[in-house]
Amino acid sequence: MFRRFIIFGLFLICFSFNLKSEFFKAEFQLGATGAGLINTDENSLHIFFAGYDSDFDGELNTDLGEEPASWYFFKLNPPNNFETQHILDFDGFIQFPFRPARKGNLLYVPLENKIIICDLESKTILDNNFLEISASALSIFDNFLFISVRYDYDYDYMIDDNFVIVYELQTKRFLDTLEAYDFVQQTLPVMWGNNFYLFVLNEGNFGSDDSKLQIFKYENMRLNEIQVIDIGSGGNYLAQYENIIAIVSSGSNKIHFFDLNTFGIYKSFDIPGEPWNGPREIIFTGNDNIRKEAFGEFIVSTYDNKIYSHKNQEITLLDEFDYKIESLAFLGPNLCALSSFDADYNSAKSLYILFNPFTSIQKNSSFDLKIYPNPTSGILQISNDENNIIKVIELYDSKGLFIEKIQNDINAKNILINLNKFQLSNGLYILKIISDNQIVNQPFILIK
Repeated sequence: MFRRFIIFGLFLICFSFNLKSEFFKAEFQLGATGAGLINTDENSLHIFFAGYDSDFDGELNTDLGEEPASWYFFKLNPPNNFETQHILDFDGFIQFPFRPARKGNLLYVPLENKIIICDLESKTILDNNFLEISASALSIFDNFLFISVRYDYDYDYMIDDNFVIVYELQTKRFLDTLEAYDFVQQTLPVMWGNNFYLFVLNEGNFGSDDSKLQIFKYENMRLNEIQVIDIGSGGNYLAQYENIIAIVSSGSNKIHFFDLNTFGIYKSFDIPGEPWNGPREIIFTGNDNIRKEAFGEFIVSTYDNKIYSHKNQEITLLDEFDYKIESLAFLGPNLCALSSFDADYNSAKSLYILFNPFTSIQKNSSFDLKIYPNPTSGILQISNDENNIIKVIELYDSKGLFIEKIQNDINAKNILINLNKFQLSNGLYILKIISDNQIVNQPFILIK
């Protein structure tokens, strides 16, 4: 295992309590084609990249610039120190979109033509060939694995009949096959009251208004289809929060909310954007008031490089990025957004962290200066407005504790600071920059 950092692009915008939240944002380049984010606890995040297969032949060819699927680990050490670890590269390409199944610390991951098992605690692959099957998505409940199938990699074609296989983990038996509609996308097992349901999301044909949500109920010793709901175009993602099932329709640019109590869709939200560049995934802030105050009740990623927030009964733009956003997760109080492609559908590598403005130090002056690179590996350059004479620069940690004073006797437009001599750990720091008539607190991130 080794560490690899190619880091760029952090900028800061002043935060105002009277305006929409704006964030201290860091961007990191890691693997190829961001696929999914998996939390193991509030401050730990596993990051999976699908890899880049330029000719779609399932074989890694580095001469063509191809990159393998990969697995990274992010850990936040509060308040704002963090570490990143490259765990391993896979021997194949992860199925995209990333729809794994999780049971405790075990993650069942679909590759092109097999399912493998990863252990999130030990950060190892427990079984590199659990099942030889081309699964488009997986989900799990108790002892049952639900395998969505819509593609046959052995013959390189989309199959005519989509289905969901019910597999019993303990006895290693295939128990049932449930018929699905075109391009089955995801399953979501739900236990509500005394009943077990399986929600099956079908993407439908590209450009057609034929996405469907199937609902199966366990009764009489088997899963029976009890309801089919038309949800528009491009059914893409399911998520549950308490009694609510969120249904993402990317082609229709809508989020539908299904209520388990009334057993029907009770509300739909329109997400701005062009058709087929619409919403991708949704994440709820839940009962965390600090996250909710900053990011709203829920956040939606989109394929036109944006994330939107639902706050005060309105859908508003939260932030915009350079790449299409595939997956969302929280890291402590902060929001992470993982990118998949650029505008031309070339593989992207970026992980963004939006630091919660209620827990991060914010810039508090209009002092005309820039510090770069930010994040930095140890050397900071300050580009100063020549009309401001910097007298003193002081270094503080993210808690506001004083570390070092740097005296400047030269009125220079550019000032170089070597942080390596201070033996700092990775994380968020603040430069307090004092001029003739102004003081500014300028945050920056150090990663070595």
